[in-house]
Amino acid sequence: MTKRINIFDFDGTIAESNLLKTEAFKQCAIEFGDEVADWFVRYHQENGGVTRQVKIEALCQKINNMNLYNDLMNKYERYLSDEWLNCPLLPGFRGYIETLPGVHLILSGGSKSEIEHYLEENHLKQYFKEVYGNPIDKSTNLEVIQNKYLQNDVEVFFYGDSKLDFQLSSKVCANFVFVSGVSEWKPSLIESHQFSMCVEDFIGLI
Repeated sequence: MTKRINIFDFDGTIAESNLLKTEAFKQCAIEFGDEVADWFVRYHQENGGVTRQVKIEALCQKINNMNLYNDLMNKYERYLSDEWLNCPLLPGFRGYIETLPGVHLILSGGSKSEIEHYLEENHLKQYFKEVYGNPIDKSTNLEVIQNKYLQNDVEVFFYGDSKLDFQLSSKVCANFVFVSGVSEWKPSLIESHQFSMCVEDFIGLI
């Protein structure tokens, strides 16, 4: 019998946290001027799924001051902590995950501990076998998932909202479900034709 494995991104796929994280990154850069702040927001949006460490390092390189790395990281995380747990779920997600067959995993560029806290507070922890997240990057974590879960006779579904999610899904021959509702990625026609499905949220999938 074929086993189904469901891999979910978190930000923008499970929780509507994209705008919050974009604003948090903007607040890190605004003191260096509007031009730098605008550049950093674009960089963040174009690199969805990449860890905050890589993004903050890129900002430090942009302003040519690596000594500010820890201060900027702390500033980002303080801004995030004020609103993180209040981010709503994408419409229909709870109903969908309650009835979805298979093993459910989270693969995120966001903090593993923050995501686990969110799941606990929002009564979602019981639906997920494991959470894979920062400080290990998505690509490395996917290799762990592949070795542990994606052997033998399995059918894989990858739910994501970023280009990185799409690229990673192809590495494991997964059916890619693009969740577009709060995504900051605009896929090309060529890319979109390779999706197994495109949904705004989970209401239509229940």
